[in-house]
Amino acid sequence: MKRGTDHNWELRQYDGDVAIYAYCKCGYWYNCSTWTNKKDGIWRSYINIHYHYCPHCGARKKHYIGDDKFLNRII
Repeated sequence: MKRGTDHNWELRQYDGDVAIYAYCKCGYWYNCSTWTNKKDGIWRSYINIHYHYCPHCGARKKHYIGDDKFLNRII
């Protein structure tokens, strides 16, 4: 298998789901977030798991894209 050349993780968050997912063009994805319940009762998620490469295709990842474009997309 040839090493991937995509250098960006694509971020997505779906309605009804607190988690944020990072997607690679090869089809690999993972949950890159952790969430907490603040005192006001609202669940908030933040990115805290960073992979610097894709375990499936081996592409070196440098950036996260899609902060506003893909967050809150419906499945």
